[in-house]
Amino acid sequence: MTADPAGYFEPGDTVSFSVVTSMQETNLLNSGANKIQVVVDNGDKTALSYSSTNGDGDTVWTGTYIVPTTITNGTRTYTVEASADGVTTDIATTFASPADDSGNTGYTTTGTISVDNGIDTNPNLISPKGYCRDCVNPTLVFDKAVDSRTGLSSGTYTVYLDNAYTATFATSGSNIDNSTYSVVYDTNRISVYFKGTGSTNLTAGKHTWAVKTVDNGGYSSTAPAEFFVDRISPTVSGFYFNNTGERPVISGTLEDPFGDYGDSAGSSWIKVTVTRTSDNKVVTEDTFHIDSSQVTTSVDKKYYSFYYTLSERLATNNEYKVNIKMADAVDNVYDYPTFYLNQGVATTVTTAVTNTITDFLSPNPAEVPKTLPVPLTKNKTVKTATLRFWYLLFLPLPWLFIFFWKRRKKKEKQVKIKSKLRWHKRSIFRFFRKLRQKLVIFLRAIRKVFSRRFGLFN
Repeated sequence: MTADPAGYFEPGDTVSFSVVTSMQETNLLNSGANKIQVVVDNGDKTALSYSSTNGDGDTVWTGTYIVPTTITNGTRTYTVEASADGVTTDIATTFASPADDSGNTGYTTTGTISVDNGIDTNPNLISPKGYCRDCVNPTLVFDKAVDSRTGLSSGTYTVYLDNAYTATFATSGSNIDNSTYSVVYDTNRISVYFKGTGSTNLTAGKHTWAVKTVDNGGYSSTAPAEFFVDRISPTVSGFYFNNTGERPVISGTLEDPFGDYGDSAGSSWIKVTVTRTSDNKVVTEDTFHIDSSQVTTSVDKKYYSFYYTLSERLATNNEYKVNIKMADAVDNVYDYPTFYLNQGVATTVTTAVTNTITDFLSPNPAEVPKTLPVPLTKNKTVKTATLRFWYLLFLPLPWLFIFFWKRRKKKEKQVKIKSKLRWHKRSIFRFFRKLRQKLVIFLRAIRKVFSRRFGLFN
């Protein structure tokens, strides 16, 4: 057999088999052809041909097998099968066309070959992955590859970033720091930093990076990953703040636009802080977290329609300052313009506003115009005390209805029971009356019989 220096065969290599056996080329009695084949444990079969006869009278059979690309790594077992014309044994063989009168039986022996079809375990790319905000000059971190066959002691890693940055270095050794990149080796982990990204940050949008591993036998494998730089803050449309009840309600649609980049991280949380202006005390601070599975994706944005009730009640006749922050999944934050309200005091303001101002796409909240009309309530005046009065007035009505309805059903049930009892009573009386009549008739018949025979009752 011929193999690479490490003793492993790779896809495309040729394995040469040579088998020496006492079985002759043909049956000496009838010249029937004998056959030998090699069967690899992946199902591949290679027929061997008679080559020569040595000095001991044994025959030599040879053949070649090309290692396929689909074979798996590691030690592969092969079986040599011999089928002799006119000879049957208790050992089954798997010839498609066995020797005549052999019953597809014969003799077998086994051996092994070692196959190196790649890296056992590719590098595990740790970060960056997924969505991120501050990964514009990232450090690429990955766990080392594993190759238990030819090994990696003299192998190499090549790290690619956007096909613009490349670094090739040994799989182990001392840390590297040159003008292009730096490499830090840990026990099972490696960190790579391309210095060019520090002066020219990566743009927003999708980026790719990969690690190519070459083992001691020269076989390579590549592990890829993607990450998405999101630098666009979310916006809100149809925002509505309702302070007519004891606990304010906020609603609207939180939108995370794609911009020119085709994707975004999606909405993540909304934080509402209400501060009493008289003593600058924070009355309530609620953070509402958004389930990513509830976020909808359209052609140009990801959005989530929300409706939240604040956790604390606001005392009447007090002025409050309201600050609202909204963020996407990588913490790009949008500060809604601060506004003030007087709880319990009738207020007439504009209707809900849809934020379509271009500046809202800026990641800098300071660029948001502060003169934007802020909706507090719709154009109506509602007195809290009046609402409480009607609420308390109508609250018992459903329970009263249920009470009288159950009472009526109970009476109807009692009337039915009484009616059934009267019917049963009349039935019993009728039964005993008929029984009495039949008993009288029977006794009269008995009396007549005894009077005729014995002269009794005369």
